Amino acid sequence: MLCRFLLSCVTGLTAVSCAAGAVRYVSPEGTDEVPYLTPETAADSIQTALDCAAPGDVVVVLAGTYEEKVRVEKPVTLIGEGKELCRLVNPDPSFRYDNLTLLVTSDATVQGLTVSGGYCGIALDAPQPLLADCRISDAYNGVECRSGSPTIARCDIVNNRFCGVTADGFASPAILECLIGENGIGIWCDAPGATPLVAGCIIRENGAGVIVEGPWASVDRCLIVFNGYAVRLGMDSECAGSVSRCTMALNGHWGLAVLDSGVAVDRSIVWSPPFGAIEGCVRPENITRTMATLARQCYSEDPLQSPGLLLTDNPGFVGWGPFNNTDNPIHVDASAAPGGDGTKDRPLRSIQDVFYSFDFRLAADSPAVGAFGHGGFGEQLQPIGYYTDQPLAERSGSLAVTMEVAPGTYSGPSVTLPPGCNVLGNGSSRPVLRHSLRLWQGVLGHLTFDGYGAYCTQGVVEDCRFVGAKLGLAGGHAARCTFTGDGAVLWIDGSGSVVRNCLFYAIPYRALDVHPNFHDTRVVNCTFYDCHPAIFAGDWGSFPPAVVNSVFWHNTPDFESAESVPVTYSLVGAGYPGDGNIDAQPIFSDAENGDFRLLPDSACIDAGFNDPELPETDIVGMHRIMFGGKSLTVDMGAYEFYINDLTRGPSPEQTTFTWSSLAEKTYSIFYSPDLLTWRLALPTFPSSGNTTTSWTDDGSLTGLAPSLVRRRFYRTLEDL
Repeated sequence: MLCRFLLSCVTGLTAVSCAAGAVRYVSPEGTDEVPYLTPETAADSIQTALDCAAPGDVVVVLAGTYEEKVRVEKPVTLIGEGKELCRLVNPDPSFRYDNLTLLVTSDATVQGLTVSGGYCGIALDAPQPLLADCRISDAYNGVECRSGSPTIARCDIVNNRFCGVTADGFASPAILECLIGENGIGIWCDAPGATPLVAGCIIRENGAGVIVEGPWASVDRCLIVFNGYAVRLGMDSECAGSVSRCTMALNGHWGLAVLDSGVAVDRSIVWSPPFGAIEGCVRPENITRTMATLARQCYSEDPLQSPGLLLTDNPGFVGWGPFNNTDNPIHVDASAAPGGDGTKDRPLRSIQDVFYSFDFRLAADSPAVGAFGHGGFGEQLQPIGYYTDQPLAERSGSLAVTMEVAPGTYSGPSVTLPPGCNVLGNGSSRPVLRHSLRLWQGVLGHLTFDGYGAYCTQGVVEDCRFVGAKLGLAGGHAARCTFTGDGAVLWIDGSGSVVRNCLFYAIPYRALDVHPNFHDTRVVNCTFYDCHPAIFAGDWGSFPPAVVNSVFWHNTPDFESAESVPVTYSLVGAGYPGDGNIDAQPIFSDAENGDFRLLPDSACIDAGFNDPELPETDIVGMHRIMFGGKSLTVDMGAYEFYINDLTRGPSPEQTTFTWSSLAEKTYSIFYSPDLLTWRLALPTFPSSGNTTTSWTDDGSLTGLAPSLVRRRFYRTLEDL
């Protein structure tokens, strides 16, 4: 009756019946003629057609962009021509709680749309609604399940600020064959009554993959990769349910965290460095036919013993396809054209793009193939994990690759690297990463982390800058790195970590933080300036690092530690006991502007200790023990003092260039008018020994005598 009244008022015509079961159309090109029964007379907004529709109607949304908020309050079918063609965009950019792009309050079907924006992209608040074949993105929460048992099938739920899918109250969604990626959290069921089913999904590159805090959950046949962590089940109550036929690999913190003992794990691969595969209070007898790299019971160091658990360092994935770590690095360039393949001529545009080429299918020689039998019958299972229905493939690439990253700025979700991978900046300026990386047994080099950071387990981080960013180091090495700004910190989280030639300055809170229960950390030839404190090891059970050849100046305090920090051959401004320690002025070149090179009268010169593990170079790659002082002794701090001098002579037409050198070396000499374009003047120039070496430019090799040019710069390169 309401429909007839509105139609007669708007059109001035005889009322048209809104008969049930009708097909109504929406199109930007329609004439907006009630009752919208043809594409030509289609409504110009989705909500207009829905208001006219009766229960059981089908509302077809034709290709176009619709800027509106929509409410589906009747059990109808709302179907778009396809998520690639039909876009529903929230016109309100705010993230207010009541700003919903599409609200479903009936057992309706929504299919074939792209929905973007708002606090919530799609809110499902009905007993059994169906959401299928949609894309939901760029909202605060992608899909909110507020009640009932909604079904979400074959949807792409990506790039939502907080959650991809949430379940409140007693909502128990079935999330089937969806791609859930690049969200803050992929799936979060945070209510005590939520009992979700997650099956056949690919969940990747989220801050966290799946979190279920309710009494029951089932995660079945899912590929869960490259998330901050994969799956966490249970909270304050006993949690039952299961994780089966899943592949959880290359997630940041852990693979599967079970906070309650009632969860069963079966036929899964949990390969997730660096913190372990399965953690929590799962009962050992509940783990069956499962492969993992490391398992810890109830967050202890004790391994989880289960007869159904196969421990291995390599699950036998197919790997990187054509790429390997010897002769074919993957090239990345933020300015490259779309559609690259990672070759030098067609680089990929982001580090995240690289990981879409990783193949998680099982190779024929995988230990997961036929690893577990059915029991006394002697039968072998099909491969375990996500790809149980895929044929076995031949291994076509190494797990370890090298990525060469061109200068530029890179953003996106965090990335966990497979063991042995390297990410190296390629160019004179460091690429800027505004996302985090996790590294296991590889190298990060020549990169700048701006506001985010990296975590390195048993690997190397060298020649990197951390600007307001954190580096976690677990048994690895940090060399020639700079840390500065609010939020910058080097966090030691593993025994045997070594910090060499690093600079820490202008850090308001804990420059170097040694985590409890880890020891054998060494700090060699580092400089700490204006940090508060410079080194923290104050928690109970912390082991302070051993410090040598380092400089501490203007920190408050230098050390905040539960135990005395062993410091030797270092300059400590407040004074500190230990062999070779001094408290004189360091005399930096320009500390206020970040230049911590030593001036000739610095007390740090030749004051260190020639440790057998002394680094070969300083923070900028100059040789240690450069003979700039008075003896063959290393200097204190991140910078070695060296001579690099220009003098006139022996005639006014000549210039003599002098540099610190090593015996039995040869050097190539270059010159430049502008520090941008360098030309070779002379190769293989012999060293004068372990002092300094000089070369005189008289114009015969450079084309013009130095007196005839406005300016000229010189540099040397040690020949290999």
